[in-house]
Amino acid sequence: MKYIAHIGRDNDQTQLLSDHLTTVRDMCEEWGRSIGLSHVCGLAGWLHDCGKYTDEFQSYILRAHNGDPKAVPGIVDHSSAGGFYLIQCIEKYKDVTGLANQQPAKLLAELVGNAIFAHHNPNGALDYIGEVSQLGGDNQFVLKDTLPFSKRVENVRVKIIKKCTMKFDHVFLLNLMNQFLNSIIKQHLMR
Repeated sequence: MKYIAHIGRDNDQTQLLSDHLTTVRDMCEEWGRSIGLSHVCGLAGWLHDCGKYTDEFQSYILRAHNGDPKAVPGIVDHSSAGGFYLIQCIEKYKDVTGLANQQPAKLLAELVGNAIFAHHNPNGALDYIGEVSQLGGDNQFVLKDTLPFSKRVENVRVKIIKKCTMKFDHVFLLNLMNQFLNSIIKQHLMR
């Protein structure tokens, strides 16, 4: 099945979801390069719409394009899945690498996940970031174990993540995601 990201309003031209996600990832990497966060920004761009890999969203986009008055913007949550997927990948990444200090990975999941969750929120990023402190000159991060963000994620994650994970994994190999995470953590969080 070919998954659609967008359909032109004035024509029937479609943009495939895989093309959309890689294009946005590449653009975000370019924008992030100037501040030294190329892969971090690319990761957010890459995952921002992976919730469109659901049958529910695909049905919605076709109905909306065909003028169905019940197919209103926002009726299908496609923003949350990318944040959930990132958290799941980071959990797998920690298990595979045996990362001793898991706090940097948790921080990455919170910050990038929040940007993904909120990318259609008119109020901007959500206030779910836990308390963070940096100790000494060795960049050790400390986060509380009970983060508001983590609580929010656990409340709805299972329902959404199962719908699109296998489809996203098929298109974008988990190995490539691990390479991204490895680069980000080594470059920015393990200094």
